[in-house]
Amino acid sequence: VGRPSSYASIVRTLVDRAYAASVKRTLRPLQRGELVTALLTAHLGRYVQYDFTAHLEAELDAISAGRLDRQHFLHGWWSDFDKAANAVRDYDTLALRNSIA
Repeated sequence: VGRPSSYASIVRTLVDRAYAASVKRTLRPLQRGELVTALLTAHLGRYVQYDFTAHLEAELDAISAGRLDRQHFLHGWWSDFDKAANAVRDYDTLALRNSIA
């Protein structure tokens, strides 16, 4: 989820944290980025699917336009995400590594 005004900052963060390298005005994933992508896809796949992020952007637009209550949205979103993240947080680190190897 991002807006054109935030793209430069997002790209800078990806490069600074060694998730990707900037090569001739393109981003190339580095090993760390590929591992994080594999982990997210395997264990939090819903949150990185195109349809989910597109729907999330539409909901954020609705909040911005005053058609959706921010607190109601955040409560529902956080409740679901927190459960999913806690499930992954409880995994053994070695088991996580093996699950994406």
